[in-house]
Amino acid sequence: MRSYSWPLHSESYLFMYDKFVLSENPSTNTDYVLAMIFPANHDLAFWKSGDKEWTLLNTHNSIFFDITFYKGEFYAVEQHGKIIAMGNSSPPARPRLVADLEFQCTSPDLSYLVESNGVLLLVLRELEDYDAYTLELGCFTVCEIDVDTGEATEKKSLGNRALFLGHNSSFSVEASPPICKPNCIYYTDNYEINYLISDKIKRCDMVV
Repeated sequence: MRSYSWPLHSESYLFMYDKFVLSENPSTNTDYVLAMIFPANHDLAFWKSGDKEWTLLNTHNSIFFDITFYKGEFYAVEQHGKIIAMGNSSPPARPRLVADLEFQCTSPDLSYLVESNGVLLLVLRELEDYDAYTLELGCFTVCEIDVDTGEATEKKSLGNRALFLGHNSSFSVEASPPICKPNCIYYTDNYEINYLISDKIKRCDMVV
């Protein structure tokens, strides 16, 4: 672990974070921890209310895709399919491996962790047949993660739930037609490189 103060100017918050999650609602509890994935190296960092510096987690150069707070602990998923639990403090407790799903050979382009109706879901997103100007969604795979055994069980239905997956936050809600439909995934493409390559790119953007 190490503490670090980023030398940011006043508007850096507009582009210096990817995913973030809180352990408590700051409007009702002033004793909370904020966990965040920063985009430069996909590092995990933690900040406790009242701290003056962030605490970076030493994770041996892991690249993290998502983080969530589930049953009193922070959970994160990294690029090779390892799901790690980190307690609920800052500095975080010693990380422990919860599940190793081995993405080395068939890595998804993105993965998400979402608490849904009391269970932890891992959602894998794969893109197919895309080039410099076209992005096409191949599929989503949704797995329920047992954090006690490390087992992953693929789910074929979300029931009466809807998932919202995005760049800064991912969450689940009970469906409420026509506002949102059951058994659906609402997502943004999250493909930041689109903004940098060309204005001709055909973007998926927001899709159900």
